[in-house]
Amino acid sequence: MLTRRSLLASGAALGGGLLLPGSVRAAVPAADRKFLFVWVAGGWDPTKVFFPSTASTIDRERTDERATYGDLSLVANPARPATSQFFADYHRRVSTLDGILIRSVNHPICRNLFITGSPNADRPDWPSTIGHASADRYAVPHVLIQGFSMAGAYSAYTSIAGRGGQLEQLLSGSASLGSDVPYIPPTRAMEALMDQAVAARAVERSKRSGPPEALALTEAYRQSAERLIRFKEQTNGLDLDVGSTLVDQIPLAMTLLSEGVARCVTLQTSGDWDTHFDNNEQGPLYETLFSSLSRLMRALDTTPGMVAPTLAEETTVIVFSEMGRTPYLNSTGGKDHWMYSSALIFGSGIVGGRQFGGYDDNLNGLPVDLATGDTYAGGVPITPEVVGSTLLTLAGLDPAEELGQDQSLGGLI
Repeated sequence: MLTRRSLLASGAALGGGLLLPGSVRAAVPAADRKFLFVWVAGGWDPTKVFFPSTASTIDRERTDERATYGDLSLVANPARPATSQFFADYHRRVSTLDGILIRSVNHPICRNLFITGSPNADRPDWPSTIGHASADRYAVPHVLIQGFSMAGAYSAYTSIAGRGGQLEQLLSGSASLGSDVPYIPPTRAMEALMDQAVAARAVERSKRSGPPEALALTEAYRQSAERLIRFKEQTNGLDLDVGSTLVDQIPLAMTLLSEGVARCVTLQTSGDWDTHFDNNEQGPLYETLFSSLSRLMRALDTTPGMVAPTLAEETTVIVFSEMGRTPYLNSTGGKDHWMYSSALIFGSGIVGGRQFGGYDDNLNGLPVDLATGDTYAGGVPITPEVVGSTLLTLAGLDPAEELGQDQSLGGLI
């Protein structure tokens, strides 16, 4: 049977990248835009990819060299062919954010800062905020397959999939009270009756009068019950217990986004990027990352979207680490924490092929003019708030309302 989805899938497979302009800025309404967050945990070294300077203040590999891909000036190395191939294939669609000022070198604080703009747990992170804004349209607005989240007040709209995650436990019954008694799941027919009973009870409770606090809790309960039932229907037969590598996580992410289960999905790379003792480990880690990102690009290009021919045209992707690493080696051949870092961003709504910000010869970030995105001595640093404002704007939200001011990066969107 020929359906809209099968037609879109065949068109995407035949057209591949030919369907996509150099900068994927398809006419997708902001409210329909989806988001994929790829977290590189531990702190990556920007000098391996994003900083091609030959300044004597920078420790780098002897075989590193400057490479140009369109208007992107980056680092290449014969030992990292997949990294070079990624930029050769996709440089027109990808932009970099360089010299991001994190303002800390402490792992937990840096994580909080990058994904919330706050060092504390008092502000929900970007994916949870974006997901919450469209909670009426998605069963689970923000799904973590792997990664880190500070959902705060929006915790009810974020859930963990992946190995040992909440969703898998809820659906399998393994989350049941920690009892030693073997769990025997109900039949499908019995489970459907149970779901109907829960939904009916939620609706009945929502009609009762009472104090505002009780009504708010009851409405939250009704929405949660409704989302869980809808999630079970949408993911029937879907394996949520995926592996830990980025490649393992990609198929589930594509399904969650293309089927409208989630608006935001968070993934995490594997490997230990916190290279205090041997910074040579960064090269192979980058090589695995960019090989996986090429797989991600192909998956986005060939997976049907909900309002566009492919997910690539309706999904914004940001790849980031919570901090950078020092420009010089320590006494053990490693590099320690550094408060300036880079990020990679591509997909729906993004101007590709540009480098925003930059570094001086000491690996300190350069200020930018927020209106244009150009480096400017009288400008401001790219900060997590700038990244967050830009993402919220892409999602159709008002950064000034969420963060107190709009610091979106002009020229990128």
